[in-house]
Parts: sequence; C-alpha cells; structure tokens
Amino acid sequence: MKFDFKLKPGQNLEKSKYINTAKTISVIMPVLQNYSNIKNAIYSVLNQTFPDFELILVKNNKVSNDIENQIKELKDERVRVINTDENDILEMRNLGVSQSESGYIVFLENDNLLERTFLETLYITLETHKTASLAYTNYIVYGDNNRLVNEWLLKDSTNINILSMIRKKDFDETSGFEKCEKIESEKKLLKKLQSEGKIFIHTASYLSWIAESNFEQKETNKNKIRDIQINYEDYQKEKVAIQFPRFKYDYENIYDNLDVHIPKKIIDNKINILMIVPWMITGGADIFNLELIKRLDKSRYSFTILSTEPYIDNLKQQFDRYADVYELPLFLDQKDWIGFINYLMQKNNINVIFNTSSLYGYSILSYLKGMYPNIPIIDYVHMEEWYNRNGGYARSSSQFSSVIDKTLVCNAVTEKVMKDYFKRKENEVNTLYIGVDTDKFDPDKYDKKELLKKYNLENNDKFIVSYICRISEQKRPMLLVEIIKKTLEKRKDILFLIVGDGPMLNRLKNSLKIYKDNVKFLPSTNLTPEMYKISDATINCSIKEGLALTAYESLSMGVPVISADVGGQRELVNDNVGKLVPCYQNEKEIYNFIYKDEEIDNYVTAIDYVVKEHDELAKNCRKEILDKFTLVQMAENMDKEFKNVKENPKEDKINNGKSLKNNIDITKELIIASLMEDKPKTEYQCGEFWKNVYKIVVIFNSIQFSRKEKIKMFLWRNPLWRKFTQTKLWNVAKRLLRRG
Repeated sequence: MKFDFKLKPGQNLEKSKYINTAKTISVIMPVLQNYSNIKNAIYSVLNQTFPDFELILVKNNKVSNDIENQIKELKDERVRVINTDENDILEMRNLGVSQSESGYIVFLENDNLLERTFLETLYITLETHKTASLAYTNYIVYGDNNRLVNEWLLKDSTNINILSMIRKKDFDETSGFEKCEKIESEKKLLKKLQSEGKIFIHTASYLSWIAESNFEQKETNKNKIRDIQINYEDYQKEKVAIQFPRFKYDYENIYDNLDVHIPKKIIDNKINILMIVPWMITGGADIFNLELIKRLDKSRYSFTILSTEPYIDNLKQQFDRYADVYELPLFLDQKDWIGFINYLMQKNNINVIFNTSSLYGYSILSYLKGMYPNIPIIDYVHMEEWYNRNGGYARSSSQFSSVIDKTLVCNAVTEKVMKDYFKRKENEVNTLYIGVDTDKFDPDKYDKKELLKKYNLENNDKFIVSYICRISEQKRPMLLVEIIKKTLEKRKDILFLIVGDGPMLNRLKNSLKIYKDNVKFLPSTNLTPEMYKISDATINCSIKEGLALTAYESLSMGVPVISADVGGQRELVNDNVGKLVPCYQNEKEIYNFIYKDEEIDNYVTAIDYVVKEHDELAKNCRKEILDKFTLVQMAENMDKEFKNVKENPKEDKINNGKSLKNNIDITKELIIASLMEDKPKTEYQCGEFWKNVYKIVVIFNSIQFSRKEKIKMFLWRNPLWRKFTQTKLWNVAKRLLRRG
C-alpha cells in the first residue's frame, strides 16, 4: 500500500461543523508533558467527524499550569482537565474513567494521533454489534522507522494496541488497569475481557497513529499467520473477533434506522454532497473524483464520500484532505450500510447525492429517492461497456433514470449511446470532459536529462514509446506484445517503456523477456509526469475507453499519443497530435487474445508516423489541452451542474420519489437482490484483501457458500473461463444445462 507518512492528523485545529449535544464517548489522556508536546494529539481529537465526546486530560500537578490556560483559549467545553498528584499512567487512566460520563472509552497517549473518522467508525461498528466489547483499527507507527501495522487477531492473542474503543460497562467489570508494568497491565485487561467471552472488532482502515517512541510490540503474529489458511466459518464460531472486511450478508433484513446518536451539523448554505464511489485507487476515474473535490470551492461545498468495495485504497489519504471519507466494507456489515447512510444524510444535511461507478450506489438510488424525494441525484458515467452487463455503468444509470436528475458522461460517444440506445431524455445527459492538471503536467517543470539518469536510461539513444496503465484485459497487453514483436522486426531504434501493475503484468513480462534490450518495465507510480517527460510518445491499445486520462496527461506534457479509436478518444487524439488506430475487435471479445495482422500492422505504421513527425506533433499537443481540456474548466462546469441540479430538482423525479416512499419495502428488496447478486464478487474481493493485507488464505465450507457458488467463483478467477463465457458455445451450453 502506498502511504504518505507526512500526512499526520492534528497538525492544525479545524473549525467545528457541529453543535455539541451529548457526551457519547470519553477520550482519556494522561498528561505528563507540556502543552506544546500534546497539542497535536488534542487537535486530532477536536477535529473528529463525530463531535459528541468529552476529552478528559488527567494532568499531573508537576506539569506546568500553562496547559489549563491553553485549554481555556480553545473555548471548547468538551475538554476538561483533572489535576492529580498521580504520575502512573495506568492509575491516571483509571481516574479518568471514574470521572467520565459516557458509554464508551478511548485511551490516548500524549503523542498518539487520531484520523478524523476514528471515533465515528468505531462508535458505529460497536453500536451495530451489541455483543462486542472493544473495537480497534489498523494503525500507523511513526518516527524513524515508519510502518503500517495490520496484525490479524488470533485466538487468545492480546496483540492489540490499547488505542481502541471499549464499552465502559465492560471496562468497569474488569476493575480497570492493574498496578503493574504498563504493557503487562494492558494484556491482563484484554485477557479479562476475552475470558468473559467478550468479542473484539478489528476494522481495516488505518485510523490511528502511534509514536514509535511509545510503541512496544507486545507480541507478534507474523510468523504464526503469514501464508496460512483459515476456515472462515470455524474461525467465526470461535468468536475471537469480527474481522473486516467480511462476507456476512445472506438475505438478512436491511437495517435502515440504526439505533445511534445522531450529531447535529451547524446549518449552512453549502451544497452538501454525498458521493458514492467503489474505491479510491489510482485509475483515471479515481483521479477525476479526487480533482473534483479538490477544486470545488470549500466555502460553498462539502463532501461526504463512501467507498463500497473492499480494496486497498491508495488514494484515501488524498481524499481525506478534502472530504469526510468512510470505507464501508472495512467497518460495517452490508445489512447496516443503508442505516449508516441515513445517519449521514441527517447528520451532514446532505442535499445532493452523487454516484460515480458504484454498483451498490446505483442499487440504493430508488430507496434514497423514496426516503428523500426532494434531494436531487446526479451520476457520472465514464463509458459504456458491452462486455460488462451489456452496457456497464451506462446500463445501470439508465435502469435508474426515473430517479436520476442528471447524468454526466466523459465523452460525446457515450452521450450518444445513452440517448440513442438507452433512450435517455435529451436534457438529462450531458458530456463533461474530465480534464487534466496542466500545472502538474507541465513539461517545462521537469528536466528530461536528470530523469533519464534517475531511471537508468541516460545511455539510451532509442525513441521511447511508453505504455502507462493498469495492466488488465481491457488494456489489451497481449496486443501490445504483438505490436512490439512486429515493430522490432522492422526497426531496433525503439524502446518500449511499460509502467504499471495489474492482473496481467506477469504474463506480459513473461511474453517479452527475450526483448530486454528494447523493453523496460517500471512499477506503478504517482510520479507520472516524470514518465511522460522521459517518453517520446505514448501508446494505448485498449479495447475500450471512455476518454483515457493518460491521453490527457500525455498531450499536456507535449507527448504525442498513439491510441485505439475507441470510446471518445477521437475527441482528443487526431493526426495533429498523434495517431488513431482502428479497433478490429468487438469489445465483447475482451478475453480473446488473438489479433488480426492488419490491426497489428496499423499500430506499427502509426509508430513509424509518430517517429517521423514527432517534432511537429509535439508542438501541437499541449495547445490541444489548454484550449478545452483543463481541470479548471472541468471544475467550473461541475460547479454549474451541481448548482443547477440543487436549485432546480426535476418535478417528475420528485413525484417518482414520493411514489416510492409509499412502497419503500420494494426498494429494500432491490438492495437485497443486488447484494446477493454481487456475493461471489464480494467474496473474491474480501479474500484478495485478506491475502494482500494479512497474508491469509481463507477457506469457505458449504454452509457459508453452496457448492454451485464455490464452483462459479473458482471458474470466474480463470481468464480462459471468462473468455469462454463470451462465446456462442457458452450460450448453447447454458440452454442445455437449464433443460437438465
């Protein structure tokens, strides 16, 4: 996981957005240092998205009284100081608990830090799991040796940092911390809870920071659990812990009204947007989402972001800087998601709903429109995908068009498909280009000579053609192999630079290992401007695109583009800035890795053209972007769309919402059906998360999943099987199977 250890929480005090109405959580911090040393920890608490807490500072009398003056200057009634002669941290914690007025306890040390959603996510996860006693998160150890800690909880293990949330009644039953060595006392407390059958919850977001100077690894599970297999159902029977993300849903009721305290947001005149995304990784759609929330005026907008699929979200830290972000699969069971969304709708005064590429998001739109008829809904579709549910997100959007006020698309081709094929109304679909950061992707800011040296290419005298993407079936990497082979048969003055990762990376490497003099691989990177600067051209041979972000970026850096003529690419790429190449495959043939010689030859010819005309093409590239494809223009256009949809919600959509309100149970069944339909995919994604984060392989038995489901999931992981399901033979086989 890519993680920026410089982005520590609590560096500044933010203005509270909420009215304080209750003391639901008590954060207890023994104070043995002066204010300057604990200020960031205090700020990280006061900046929480859940405001209804009390912060109890248990101060040793030998510490300067200046701290009390500093606290008064904060003018925050949630913070109070208890003075004591005690200097033992454990006794100071016990004293703080005895003075607390809430149902939950969090123990914080002087230089520990909390991400803004720490209190809220742990409170909600404990409230939705009434039998659980304690909840904790993955955490960050910071100092000279920065690292992420994400240990799996084994039976009888006490390898949990005490920076957790504990039910006060359960803590009281243990009689608190015993007076002994600190780590030993914490272990004893956890063992007491476990001996009473208390369940612990392990959420999977990284929401707490622990200073390396205070971090003591009580024990390590690494050698015990790495690369082992766990039977999921047997593990659950042990009731050791609830580990997120998990596969729990099975036609259960949807709990849309959580029994939790709802804080009150200060009324403002902002456009408060609930934004639903599948994940926050490093794709073009994710970068668009990030740039959108980054660039809209924060005095007029606020964003609450929900991710709905269990992924390692490399961009989450960046999203956190501009929005309140919640990774739903990492702390909540699916049956509680809609209840949490209702909680956020009320808490944050949501007045616009924005879904972008989340299937779960689409499944709840009818329910949300029924519950909130006057709140407009807008969505963004990056492309239609005929190999994915016969239309992909374009189909999903059209299925729910009766409740969507406005659909935005990233290219004119998709707009035409929405209107002509899916019969969307003329005034309900618009093209809005995603754009590129022309300040970041400015060739004058980078030194090509230095960068070539950095990437060990200083002695290269070849023309560099770069392939920069997530290396998956959609990008047709096996077609790239044929293009490289054919090009190198003709000329040896080309170096193909392949930058990225993905499910087909290893296959691509194996196919090209004999061409090491003309092919170089680099890992996925956030330093993409550097990749373009060392390139002479870029190539995109995808079977499908909306309008590829890499094309925007490449042209902004003055680098010509060779691209498949798919999606909206022709709206950006032409003979003045590169070359378009016809696509000879139907996109439903995405898993067919056999390509026509004519298509391969066209790419080779395009490379020849760009090499020959390079200097002239490069002059035109950046101008093409500056004219109409900048992020400034994108933000201005999105601002107009959001403002218009909020101020002018469509009357027919409101009426449809009112009708749905009288039939809300039907909309819940739609959500249930969607969750069950996605169950194999969710199981696979969670399994991949556990494998990549915890190095654990999970086994499921027939009680958890039927034999048929397990066979389907096993087969779907094989690309050849996915390819087979696109053939006519598969359709014949399905008919025969149905006949028995």
